[in-house]
Amino acid sequence: MLVVDGYQSKDRSARANGRDVTFEDGRKFFMGSSGTGAPRDGRDATEPE
Repeated sequence: MLVVDGYQSKDRSARANGRDVTFEDGRKFFMGSSGTGAPRDGRDATEPE
């Protein structure tokens, strides 16, 4: 199983902005970047409040 955390596009099209991918063995791959327009969710300690 592969889990992708992210945010759906505002226009609800078949696009998304991915943030993290979690692999079956628990490893995480961060794929977000700054300035994406994604809402702050508190998971990134480096984001300003």
